[in-house]
Amino acid sequence: IIPPFIDHNTMSNILDGMAEIDGLSLQRDETIRRMITNRFKMNHVLDFKVHENVELKRSKKGVRIIMDYEVSMNLFRNVDLISSFDKSVEMRN
Repeated sequence: IIPPFIDHNTMSNILDGMAEIDGLSLQRDETIRRMITNRFKMNHVLDFKVHENVELKRSKKGVRIIMDYEVSMNLFRNVDLISSFDKSVEMRN
């Protein structure tokens, strides 16, 4: 059950780092999503679907990146463990 938590920590750190990049909030949504996908892949987070689990909300202040997802893991037979994760960062204009 530890790998999903390690992946979430890695993805959270990546999003925190992206929030510090000047001018990134002025880029198109697709450019930001592609950048997120590439950074996740470089850090061995390969099975995460950015288009399904990451939402970009624009406002006058900038762009909020909202990552909200669940991971389901089979423990045994018909017993599953479901972990919910969320992360939100603000990229200022």
